[in-house]
Amino acid sequence: MRRGLGWALALGLLVGGAAACSDDDEGGDDAATESTTTASEGDGGQQPTTTAAEGEDAGGEEGDDVEAANDAVIQEYCDAVEANNAALDATLADPADEAAQDALEAASGRLGEASDAVSELVETFTPEQQAQFEECTDALGG
Repeated sequence: MRRGLGWALALGLLVGGAAACSDDDEGGDDAATESTTTASEGDGGQQPTTTAAEGEDAGGEEGDDVEAANDAVIQEYCDAVEANNAALDATLADPADEAAQDALEAASGRLGEASDAVSELVETFTPEQQAQFEECTDALGG
């Protein structure tokens, strides 16, 4: 039972990770590139703000902050992929090991959270960050 649950969980993460990595060329939510804030009553409504991608292009401090934040999220994703692969290997080596099953479940949960976090930022990645993200995604599953 636990073995089947582990495989189902791992498969679900693989599918979910692939969906999180796919490009949204169908005109989905562009919240990462179009952003506004509501100004105070005396300011006359909404005023545009600088998006993460614009801040990066400008080379300003805000762009550096976004890039650093993205680096941290990508690193957590890569670490979670590595931990999940190690737990999966341990489970495959000894399917009856309950501790290995528990470790796989925990690693899969961590990977799911990291996938959710990274999927929200993909639009703001620099080319170098995109390459690192794709490398980690390619390593998913061993």
